[in-house]
Amino acid sequence: MTTYDDRPWLKAYDPGRLPDIDIPAKTYTDALIEGLTTDPDRAAMHFMGTTLSFRQLDAMSCRFAAFLTGNGVKPGDVVGLSLPNIPQFLIALCGAMRAGCTVTGVSPLLTPKELSHQLNDSGCRVLVTLDAIFERVLTKIENQVPGLSHVITTSIGDYLPAVKRMLGKLLKKLPSGTVTPIAGKVIQSFKQVMVQYPPAKPDGAVSPESICLIQYTGGTTGLPKGVVLTHHNIFSNLTQVKKWTDFQIGQDVLCSGFPFFHLAGLMFGMTAMATASTQCLIPDPRNTKNICKE
Repeated sequence: MTTYDDRPWLKAYDPGRLPDIDIPAKTYTDALIEGLTTDPDRAAMHFMGTTLSFRQLDAMSCRFAAFLTGNGVKPGDVVGLSLPNIPQFLIALCGAMRAGCTVTGVSPLLTPKELSHQLNDSGCRVLVTLDAIFERVLTKIENQVPGLSHVITTSIGDYLPAVKRMLGKLLKKLPSGTVTPIAGKVIQSFKQVMVQYPPAKPDGAVSPESICLIQYTGGTTGLPKGVVLTHHNIFSNLTQVKKWTDFQIGQDVLCSGFPFFHLAGLMFGMTAMATASTQCLIPDPRNTKNICKE
């Protein structure tokens, strides 16, 4: 029998919501692979006229994982994602998880000093970012981030339909930047990674206590601080969300304006992929023409 003496907040729970939930000893990667493979032909994401299936996301994430392992990146190494809400973020996120890496979301709005702090503080080894951010920010700190060994660059237009990509470039609606060599660092394009590496199933073993994410605070009381979240933390939250929202694997469509580099948006995206839910990506929440339709 449920009592409220020591937990008065239970009175506010909706009817039928259990006060306690059993959490299996699993990792987020376990849930992710289930989501990617449950219904391979289901749409994983819609992005401004482009649709990628879970089969495609599965293969692309394996290619990114193969890039990581093929370049000596080991389980536990940190991969930074400094991108808006575009397919490349989710592809790299899944690939990093499958390679056993830790992910840190990096705001595309950081100044050079702020970016240097997060990359060094998190121990980031691989950074995935826009070509525009590369030229505008990363080149200004290229000698201040000694632990960063690989940089993968991409563009917002890479996964746009051909007509939109062409018009976006012609009308200069897509931000862009020049990618130049950096001494001591491997620079490669996202497109190259997707072509060069095979979609082999990776073997990046992790445990529930392995670090899944290092997410940073806003820095309102000083320098931003990295919050360590284990796979058990994330799997627990995922289990809670599924129980409370009645998510049915492979049946839901989700749309959010939260940025993926923020923990709220990141958890939203990670939940969608782990439950085989279709996501509608909104690269700029101020653009109200991005309407979620399946």
